Amino acid sequence: PWIDNVTFSCDCGGTFKRIPDILDVWIDSATTSWNCLYYPKRKDLFAKFFPADVIIEASEQVRLWFYMLQLGSLLAFDKPSYKNVHMTGMLYGVDGVKMSKSLGNVISPYEVTEKYGVDTARNYVSSINAGAAMSFSWPDIEVKYKNLFVLWNLHKYLIELAELHKINPRTLGTLEEDILDVEEKFMLSKVNSTLLKVTAHMESYEMDMVPGLVE
Repeated sequence: PWIDNVTFSCDCGGTFKRIPDILDVWIDSATTSWNCLYYPKRKDLFAKFFPADVIIEASEQVRLWFYMLQLGSLLAFDKPSYKNVHMTGMLYGVDGVKMSKSLGNVISPYEVTEKYGVDTARNYVSSINAGAAMSFSWPDIEVKYKNLFVLWNLHKYLIELAELHKINPRTLGTLEEDILDVEEKFMLSKVNSTLLKVTAHMESYEMDMVPGLVE
């Protein structure tokens, strides 16, 4: 309370002092969706990017980030600031205890990426069902890494095979039917059907449904 007694002189001849009204610190987040677009100075950016197509945050933001963004936008513009939400869960240890700096049970992302690579970390995190808590497990990370390693080796094998037979992989869809056997036709069919499914999930912001299709 003693801060109420602190004042600053102003070049205008007046005095700066604390006003009696208090706003929640989360009020700043309520305006983020348009102040990051420099509105009202840049109305062109506002017209192009507001409201946002999708917002991604953890489940704890239901009462904070998600809520304050919507509240501020509805009060200011009478419309929401985002069209879709993809909500992740919170990160827990394999023992079910929430990771926290104060508990000392935090796993740094760098520990994962240095040992298994960034693609493994991305695959692991994006495979968790939307909204579900993630119990971090080193054995699970290793399984993801091995799966990706097999996929990468298969990719290299197909590239080398294509080079050996002087085939441009980009033209596979236009190859003559008579040089494709049932195995090749199955693989091409599988690729195209997977692409359709991945595209449908991504357009619906169901990112967590994609990794299972391509593993």
